[in-house]
Amino acid sequence: MVTLGDYLIVSGALFAIGFAGVMLRRNLVIVL
Repeated sequence: MVTLGDYLIVSGALFAIGFAGVMLRRNLVIVL
C-alpha cells in the first residue's frame, strides 16, 4: 500500500531530477 508520504517522496525526487536536468542543460547551452 502506497501512503501519502511515499507519494510525496517519489514526486519530490522526480521533480528534483527534472529540475537538475533542466539546469544542467541550460548551463551546457551557455558554455557552448
